[in-house]
Amino acid sequence: MSGGSYDYAYCKLDEMAESVRARDNHRVTRERVAALIRKLSKIMHDIEWIDSGDYGDEDWADVKKQLDEIGEFNEEARKSVETMLLVMFREIGALVFRSEIGKE
Repeated sequence: MSGGSYDYAYCKLDEMAESVRARDNHRVTRERVAALIRKLSKIMHDIEWIDSGDYGDEDWADVKKQLDEIGEFNEEARKSVETMLLVMFREIGALVFRSEIGKE
């Protein structure tokens, strides 16, 4: 047997990743979303091959590793957003403070 237990659904994810990436607007966000979809596609590929008997139970360790990497990917993105928001709030606070001083 060669994959197929989920009708090669991971291939649809690959196509979706490429379609998302190919659009012209919001390039950075689209690249990040496409990268995440590609990571999920690889996981789904491995699960499909495990369930089809092409890979063995020992390959679940690789699936777990890939899931952990996605978690780290999301944690890194979360930290980036938090840092950006912190900088924005500091800048807004500085602007408000300067405008309040100007009123005195």
